[in-house]
Amino acid sequence: MTADGSVYKVFTDSTPGNSGRAGIGLAWRSGWLQNLTIRLDYNTRPYQTYRAQGRSLSASSAVALWRARLGSSYSYTSSSTDKTVQSHTAGLEISRPLYKQLLTLAIGHQYYQLRDDTGNSDQAKNTSYLKASGTVGSKISYDFSARRIQSVDRIDSAGSYRQNVLSLILSRIF
Repeated sequence: MTADGSVYKVFTDSTPGNSGRAGIGLAWRSGWLQNLTIRLDYNTRPYQTYRAQGRSLSASSAVALWRARLGSSYSYTSSSTDKTVQSHTAGLEISRPLYKQLLTLAIGHQYYQLRDDTGNSDQAKNTSYLKASGTVGSKISYDFSARRIQSVDRIDSAGSYRQNVLSLILSRIF
């Protein structure tokens, strides 16, 4: 279990008052359950006309299935300023190493939703992906992914789009 927090003074803001942040997280691991975490966070900061507050709850898990790994995640965030904005993010991924550290394949899907209480924002984004990653030798790693993104803006349909993305990231350790 982890717990953290802080209280601090913001000197760049003209509003007097303290800002603060607090969080607590729990993690479990046992047998086929590779990881289960739950985290709760809260932060606050004063401004001249309002007090900004943020709350978030996140959970993730990973289980071993034969020689594969199934991972899932969910997070909820609510931010209050002069309006309230809420977002949800969820993901699911299955991955399997095929040849030691040289190649790992993963397939997954992510969902993201954003809304505010004024009715000015209502967006959803679905992303499906296929990823190949690995390490060549001890100094070079790669990550190749193909993503299909579909974003829907329910308020302004001109903001909706579909996108196919290919990316390759090469890293070298010096």
